[in-house]
Amino acid sequence: DVVGEAANSADGSVVFADLTFAQAGQYTYTISEKINGVGGITYDQTVYTVQIHVTDEGGYLAADVQYYDGQGAGAEVPEFENTYSPASTAVSFGASKTLTGRDLKDGEFTFVLKDADGQTVAEAKNSADGTVRFDELTFDQTGTYTYTVSEVKGQDANITYDETVYTAVIEVTDGLEGSLVAQMTDADGNALHMTFNNKYNEPAKETPGGTSGD
Repeated sequence: DVVGEAANSADGSVVFADLTFAQAGQYTYTISEKINGVGGITYDQTVYTVQIHVTDEGGYLAADVQYYDGQGAGAEVPEFENTYSPASTAVSFGASKTLTGRDLKDGEFTFVLKDADGQTVAEAKNSADGTVRFDELTFDQTGTYTYTVSEVKGQDANITYDETVYTAVIEVTDGLEGSLVAQMTDADGNALHMTFNNKYNEPAKETPGGTSGD
């Protein structure tokens, strides 16, 4: 039967309410941690045995308390140790690609994702419908992470390439509920929308006289 419950204080101490004994004898209890199911917490499942020897000292009762761990060894004070390890979070970078002047082809343009040090983290190509999707980035620590997304300028002389460089700021926080949370914004803290616009310039046609014209 449960005879008492207690919650820890900020310094880690746990104190139960006093038990009162009216007769001499030996009393045995157990102390264990209640598994509350908080995300990210690994609970200590040790069960400590508490033996209380109450003796009659001739006019008053005295109590002696002994603690034993799960293996039956003596323990000064029951000690429960938990660990907290939140699950990582992932972020997917996406952009849109448009091309004026002709239809867009699948995989025609290349885009690069770089970290704050200018190192390339990932590359991606557009699909025929203009979707650009990088592989997910995984974060297992809180912090602020900054990236840039830009288009790799190609060699087609008939294409005017978009030279925009977008900045993405990812804030990874821990709500202490078992998993990290990531929020992505632009450099000003606004929602990030990335669109790259290219233009196809139709080459001039050769005229019968050997000169080019419209």
